[in-house]
Amino acid sequence: VNNVEKINASVVFGDVITKKIEFKTFKILNAPKDKKVKIINDSCVITFRGMVDDIAKINSDNVEIQIDLKDEIDVSGQQKIPLHAVIPSDYKVGVVGKYYLTVEIS
Repeated sequence: VNNVEKINASVVFGDVITKKIEFKTFKILNAPKDKKVKIINDSCVITFRGMVDDIAKINSDNVEIQIDLKDEIDVSGQQKIPLHAVIPSDYKVGVVGKYYLTVEIS
């Protein structure tokens, strides 16, 4: 399309809903080999948004919560680390917002 100055568009999301899930287990990636790492948080509640059928299927057993310490190799003390939710790829679901876990590195 050439010489277009203006377009009108509408977006329809259909049956999109949210769901909160509490997680109590976390996977640590790239932990420094010479340091001890302890997650301070006992749990984390994450809000997901997606299609009704897919939201109904997600739970704390099929979503993995990861924190990556690759940028924390030379750090000690408590750090707030962003987490990443690994959702099955065939689910039309995403995370609403940003979430962090507090980690003690010693």
